[in-house]
Amino acid sequence: MAIKQKITISSIKALSPGLERINDTEIPGFHARISKTGRITYYLYYRLNGMQANYKLGTAGELTPTQARDLAKLKAADVAKGIDIQNQKKGAKAETKRRYHLRLDRYLTENYLTLCFRVA
Repeated sequence: MAIKQKITISSIKALSPGLERINDTEIPGFHARISKTGRITYYLYYRLNGMQANYKLGTAGELTPTQARDLAKLKAADVAKGIDIQNQKKGAKAETKRRYHLRLDRYLTENYLTLCFRVA
């Protein structure tokens, strides 16, 4: 069941696993969810070009409600400009993975293989 109120520290502390979700009254799409284990996560729901997405902003341990609200405002501004923030996040993750594999390959060819096949 979702309730609609401003997301603050006190409203986050009052969340219980049976409540599940708080929708913020100030920023459309900004909400907090609580899992069955008690973990609270902030999200921004948005629509862009007919597609719907729920962008994860962070957890209550990482962000305060004020920080999450400020981040939600920035991401909502990007969506208003026509930027798909979810695809941007996926692209950054893929780039990180690609760079990791490049480093691993370079390490194997420069260091590991030369050490393994060194003749004494």
